[in-house]
Amino acid sequence: MMPLRLLLYMAAVWDRVWETHERRVIRLPAIVPIVLYHGDRRWKAARDFQGLIALPPEILACVVDYLPRFTFALNDLKRTDDADVQFHPILGLVLKALKHSRDPDFKARLPELTSAVVAALEQGDRGLSAFVLFMQYVLEQRGDVGPEDFTPFVETEVRPDLKEIVMSTAERLRNEGRVKGREEGRQEGIEIGALAAMRRILLRLIQLRLGPPTREVQDRIAVATEPELARWTERVIDAATIDELFAA
Repeated sequence: MMPLRLLLYMAAVWDRVWETHERRVIRLPAIVPIVLYHGDRRWKAARDFQGLIALPPEILACVVDYLPRFTFALNDLKRTDDADVQFHPILGLVLKALKHSRDPDFKARLPELTSAVVAALEQGDRGLSAFVLFMQYVLEQRGDVGPEDFTPFVETEVRPDLKEIVMSTAERLRNEGRVKGREEGRQEGIEIGALAAMRRILLRLIQLRLGPPTREVQDRIAVATEPELARWTERVIDAATIDELFAA
């Protein structure tokens, strides 16, 4: 359902633009959707919105001009050579973090990222920020990688003065309860945060499509499960009424 998710994201951006200009904007900014995919399996899901429409081809051909029509650029990182990923010193480090963060031998392969880290750091403060994001992402995603793995890497392969940044970043993540496997209940916290985001998005879509949600609607969404929220978010695009949205 990636095209649907992208359409919702783009609609949210355009809505903010519209609201920012007090609904007086005449033309909207262009949005080129790009998906960075780093799954182990090849991408096989639909890449164009019309591929999601449940109509026979002969009927779809008759109404194609009346339906949203767009696709997205797919960057399949797992099947892209590292040399091609390193097209920009800062983006290269970010993309390599996404590409390799799930590798079983990630810790052993850290030295292979030395050139990407050094290239990013040569860009000054922006490069340093990219390195911190790279390290933060890895620490959040993997339970078997900690600051003790990054410390010898930066001391011997990159810059010894980065050790303090490694330790302070790890300490901040611990305090926020975000390092995977380090604090009890972290996964539960992430799931709660994701559900809260789904509820906010659904309430916003209801307001845009069906009008301001009543207290009863808000209360129902507040206790809904993830499958219910996902189902209602997909259904709100076509629902004409609240009753139709919540229909079994």
